[in-house]
Amino acid sequence: MVIQWEKGRGRLLAVAAGLIAAAMQIAAALWLGGRHMKLYAALALPMGLFAFAAFGSRVTIRRGWGMLVELLCIAGASVLILHLPLHQWTVVTLRAYARGAGLAAALLGLVFAVTANMKWFGAFWLTFNLVFSIIDVAVIEFSGNAITASDIVAIGTAANVAGNYHFEILPLMLSQAALYIACMAMVLRSREERPRLKKLSVRLVALGCAAVMAVYPTYTVMTRQGKTWKDKGIRLNSVLVELLLEAKTIRVSPPEGYSPEAVTALSEKYPARAARVSGEKRPHVIAIMIEAFCDLSVLGAFETDVDYMPFTHRLMDESVSGTALASTFGGGTARSEWEFLTGNSMAFLPGSTMPFRQYMNGRDNSLVRVFENAGYHTIGMHPFKSNGWGRNKVYPGLGFDETYFIDDLDWGETVRGFVSDRALVRQIIRLYENRDAGRPLFLFGVTVQNHGGYDTPDYESTVHLKGMDRAYPAVEQYLSLIRETDDAIRELVEYFAAVDEPVIIVFFGDHQPNTRGSFRSAVGPQTSQQLYMVPFAMWDNYEHRAEHVEITSLNFLPARLLDLAGVQKPSFYCMLSEVNRTVDAMNPMGYYSGGVFHSYGDRDDAEAAALLRDYNIYQYANMFDGAADPALFIGAGAQ
Repeated sequence: MVIQWEKGRGRLLAVAAGLIAAAMQIAAALWLGGRHMKLYAALALPMGLFAFAAFGSRVTIRRGWGMLVELLCIAGASVLILHLPLHQWTVVTLRAYARGAGLAAALLGLVFAVTANMKWFGAFWLTFNLVFSIIDVAVIEFSGNAITASDIVAIGTAANVAGNYHFEILPLMLSQAALYIACMAMVLRSREERPRLKKLSVRLVALGCAAVMAVYPTYTVMTRQGKTWKDKGIRLNSVLVELLLEAKTIRVSPPEGYSPEAVTALSEKYPARAARVSGEKRPHVIAIMIEAFCDLSVLGAFETDVDYMPFTHRLMDESVSGTALASTFGGGTARSEWEFLTGNSMAFLPGSTMPFRQYMNGRDNSLVRVFENAGYHTIGMHPFKSNGWGRNKVYPGLGFDETYFIDDLDWGETVRGFVSDRALVRQIIRLYENRDAGRPLFLFGVTVQNHGGYDTPDYESTVHLKGMDRAYPAVEQYLSLIRETDDAIRELVEYFAAVDEPVIIVFFGDHQPNTRGSFRSAVGPQTSQQLYMVPFAMWDNYEHRAEHVEITSLNFLPARLLDLAGVQKPSFYCMLSEVNRTVDAMNPMGYYSGGVFHSYGDRDDAEAAALLRDYNIYQYANMFDGAADPALFIGAGAQ
């Protein structure tokens, strides 16, 4: 490898390039602001020097070791170009960079072994990473999540809605642009002495390098599961390695024994049930999934200076209520949302999947469509960004007649910067009062007030732990938020207790908050399942039914709700009720039957295993078999 430095005008061009690159880096830092501003500003000097070197020198590659240096430099630079703008949302770990760089180096080494050309493929690879990064940023801005393998599969659908995207340039894109231009200058200005590099020995070295560099990312793909929700996949695995991990879950194989005949047999085994009420007697149904709603006493005993959910405790004594298992802990709200709105279970899907992002096809069977076919007007609402978990696409696909997100209404009151639960309740009441009087209402809302991050400095806690020396301020802030949720539930129930029409109110938690392990240890010990337990209640203002449910799970709640509402119950939900007679609760970790927790495949529980096999077959038909009769899943009147 020989380096020749430019002179005269070439050096002046290099100085100008260095100054421009440094200025772009400083501009990015100032634009970004915040606590990392100084760090990014400090990178102006190395960025300027790199640009100066890229434009002020020409590198000649003569031997195999020079080719290896070039390969590793391009691999490392491409990973930086790919991830730089993503630091706006997350901090990519060094381990993730190593995985990504290893994958890039393996690909570059393989291509060189075949073509004996690093220059032009290196330029293509740098450009590919730049373009992919820009598209990734656009997808994150629109959907709240990075590109997944399922997005690539559904590229046609993405193209159909591309006109609705609003792309915003991010500060660190200036850094990315400066780095890309400097890298392209260095690569394109380099020379490769092709006769020497074409030798078989050099190609074999490149192939060996590719094999070595592939070990770490390959081991990761073989042994880890994807983290498709939020930014964990990017932060822990890098963009491209995370794509490979998530690609393993794209195709869900049919369960053993699956066939159209098996689905027909299940429809006969679990016949649909006709509606028990009609006309004006049909109750309005309001279902609310409450962000991080949990009675932390499920983890163990602790004392507080005031009851943090007094009304909820009283209401649960007067309702069909109890404890439900969620399929996610500390986050992944849309998993719980999906289970309730479809009756499907995460237990039958590959680990770490996110159905809203991976398996929704634009017109999906759902509880919403069941109510729609029963004559209900349906509304979905969430006082946060419409692109969270892709709800702006998912909600219409589930069949909601109307949807309302943060920008659609004047929500009013906020808590810690989030729309308060009371504000959501008041909008529910407003929509009820302005409803179509000729149709019953099914309204599903998702709250946001209690979202994680319980360390807001200007929020004053109203609930305090006793006997713990104020060691857990985050827990006290969380419990104080739950107390505010309790007030909102009281306001909602008291309003509908006074209306003349029949109303059912359902509320449940999506998952537990990610409380500190030290707090859990202080009140524990716990079984793993205790971390997935959330409260639920189904209250009505006309029959005042009361039942204590020791344990169930979110996927069984919709079948129970259809029973209470008395609307038509499709075959799929009749199957859910029958399974629930034996399988009390389930999530990806296992299931409860007869009060005992079992692992899937437990040979000593043949009855539950047979029912779960039915469930798995029916769910696969519900999600993936386009030839299955929709009426089995959404009732009469299915289109």
